[in-house]
Amino acid sequence: MAGEDMIMVRQGELRRLHVIQKVLERVIKQVEAAEVLFLSGRQIRRIVKRIRNEGNRGVIHKSRGRPSNRRIPYKIKDRVIGLYRAQYKGFGPTLASEKLLERDRIEISDETLRGWLIEAGDWKKSRKRGKHRQWRERKHHFGEMVQMDGSHHAWFEDRGGPCVLMSYIDDANGEVFARFYGYEGTIPAMDSFKRYIKKRGLPLKVYLDKHSTYKSTAKPSIQDELNNVEPLSEFERALKELGVEVSHAHSPQAKGRIERLFRTLQDRLVKEMRLRGIRSIEEGNRFLEEYIPLYNKRFSVCPKEKDDFHRPLPKEETSSIDHLSLSGSGEPTLHSKIRRVIEEMKKITPIPIAVVTNGSLLYLEEVRQDLLDADVVLPSLDAVSSEAFLKINRPDEGFSAERVVEGLEKFRKIYRGQIWLQILFCRGVNESQDELSIMKGTIDRIQPDKIHPNTVVRPPSEKWVLPLYETEMERIRDFFGEKAEIISEFNRHPSSVLERDIEEEILKILKRRPLSLSDLSKGMGIPQDELDRYINPLIEEGKIQARIFGDSIYYEIGKNQRE
Repeated sequence: MAGEDMIMVRQGELRRLHVIQKVLERVIKQVEAAEVLFLSGRQIRRIVKRIRNEGNRGVIHKSRGRPSNRRIPYKIKDRVIGLYRAQYKGFGPTLASEKLLERDRIEISDETLRGWLIEAGDWKKSRKRGKHRQWRERKHHFGEMVQMDGSHHAWFEDRGGPCVLMSYIDDANGEVFARFYGYEGTIPAMDSFKRYIKKRGLPLKVYLDKHSTYKSTAKPSIQDELNNVEPLSEFERALKELGVEVSHAHSPQAKGRIERLFRTLQDRLVKEMRLRGIRSIEEGNRFLEEYIPLYNKRFSVCPKEKDDFHRPLPKEETSSIDHLSLSGSGEPTLHSKIRRVIEEMKKITPIPIAVVTNGSLLYLEEVRQDLLDADVVLPSLDAVSSEAFLKINRPDEGFSAERVVEGLEKFRKIYRGQIWLQILFCRGVNESQDELSIMKGTIDRIQPDKIHPNTVVRPPSEKWVLPLYETEMERIRDFFGEKAEIISEFNRHPSSVLERDIEEEILKILKRRPLSLSDLSKGMGIPQDELDRYINPLIEEGKIQARIFGDSIYYEIGKNQRE
């Protein structure tokens, strides 16, 4: 029988019953009870009346055990669970509740959905992350600093191939810019940055990691050490030209804002694209154009200061740029990915792409195929006869002029772009009438669109190499016909001025520290034989002096030049 009198009450209700009993016993007044229980006088009188009539059971609220009047019907609950399992599997409760409202017109709070999913076994409680030890304060102005990085992830899941999301996030307000690319490298970095600055302007600073695209892995050259500078990657060099400061993070945690952005996008963006069946980089980039503005509208914040620190772009003067040339400090066709470089450049700019090559590898089928997308190819053919070819080009044993000509003829048959043939003439080597006649016959077989006769205008590495006079070059131009155009700039470097500049540069460098002839050659980009012409007179004049250290000879500034 005792069980019939047992009632289940909560701890708060026990406390309330204890206070009301004191009121009934006239130990305290109703006003005092209201203050203790944080209730109004009217509520106290109602509870006292109920306990007098019903006993201790009157302390229990009348809604206990009854369904809420605001309860969502089971029919809707079952439909939501079904939709989640069919369309939103793996979505977090917050994102799923947004999609249910957006796509299915079902309004339900994320916490209600969380409870339903946990109850149905479709979601598990997750432990909240511990507080970060220290947050770096945001920058105060929009455009003051932008964090940039690439995220390698299965963005299209099993529907498409791997790709990289190049993303930018402003440090002050969290605004995002993003675009998909096939890989993370110089071309995607430059293309994405170009799109960013066209949209928002030039930021004051870009914060990056130490990926080889963003920070050069090359060791400092002698010239770099002399000038006290670090080697720059192509991307760093481009930003420097634009006046944008580059700063490198020493750890992922240091650029936490963009790392957290990637965690969010790898969840939200991936699921958004799954719902739309997006499966390629092109489709993904079209979707980003509508998704990113909505993302920024929801998640960006107001910066501390209102001023925008982005700078307007300098006026584009592309009309003065006729071609973008691929030449490099070496032979560009040695690059195994030159075809991809050309393809990516053509995606970025409408300016024609020109490849400057010595033509030595055009006998290879794969090299010819790699250059087909270039707009202009400028191969060299300085001689056709064996004697002149060996003297000018000094090729490896077994390599001949016939092989170069063979490659050029085969390339002409499949190439639809322009071929501008470059020919370097040296006095006493390849400018005779016999040599010119042989060359003209070969040119007729190659059928170039233009012929560029040239001669020596800079100090050569060999003393026997002498230039042709301007009148002689004009005679050669006339011999080759209307396709020929002299590209030599006569008197561009008067010898007296050039020699004086080189002497001054040698003295300037040696004032910093002693160097060997090899070091000077590497630092100045001048062959050792050529430097000897300047070193010896400087020693005789006492401006520099030689010193033996170990097995090497070092040159240092002379006593009469020391300050």
